[in-house]
Amino acid sequence: MKRLIQLIIILIIILSFYLIFKNYLIIDEDEKVVKNNLHNLNNFEEITKNDNDENLIKNLKYEINIDQNQKYVLTAKKSSVSNLDGAEIIYMEKVKAIFFDENDNEMIITSDIGMFNGSNYNSEFSNNVKINFDNHEITAEKMNLSFAKKIINIYENVLYSNANLNLAADIVSINLITKKTDIYMNNDKKKVLINSN
Repeated sequence: MKRLIQLIIILIIILSFYLIFKNYLIIDEDEKVVKNNLHNLNNFEEITKNDNDENLIKNLKYEINIDQNQKYVLTAKKSSVSNLDGAEIIYMEKVKAIFFDENDNEMIITSDIGMFNGSNYNSEFSNNVKINFDNHEITAEKMNLSFAKKIINIYENVLYSNANLNLAADIVSINLITKKTDIYMNNDKKKVLINSN
């Protein structure tokens, strides 16, 4: 009986290590694509200057019906289309995205530049990112939107405000389904700065 309990404990420990490794240490495919394209996103002007006119689109509007109750509308003043590993990648300038949830509530995202992956709808926004929903406003330098995980991650110089408070943090994560918002710092020794109104 004692050996059986020890065996079960060992299996639980091994399973725990596996789950931690799988969920926190392995970079998934969406993140690999994002990391591969961050360099291009930050060099948007160079891409559009070097790209031929066939790949340039002015006043782009892209509408995606996520399911019967949710919609994602993406617009850009100027954009460039490329094909990377079979996925249509759109690099954009002066970007506005609107996410409509099942109750037709809007989350509006604006930024100077952005990237949209046509195969999985994931989006990256950079430079002067602003997110507005309900009575919340978040500003930052970067944001990524993962449709597979239904999560928005906002990072670098994050400022969050609503009617009751203002705060500064390293990362804000928003669940698109529940609207649950997590606000935290990269370094556990630092604290989120909060100023209540």
